[in-house]
Amino acid sequence: MSILIVSLVPILYVLAIAAVAYAVIRFAIVHALRQARNEERIERRVPKAATWLDADERRLLTLSNTSRD
Repeated sequence: MSILIVSLVPILYVLAIAAVAYAVIRFAIVHALRQARNEERIERRVPKAATWLDADERRLLTLSNTSRD
């Protein structure tokens, strides 16, 4: 009986590691999908904010770019 338990320990370790790896990978995928969905929702509500700079932002960007030169 104890030999059977000793022989199952490495298998249980492998199963535990596989379960943790599965949980981590699944969490990363679900998190990335949720983040992409939230960003898409924001871009649908305010499309200009996602693609266009307003005049003040454009002026600050040009000032910062010229000061680096």
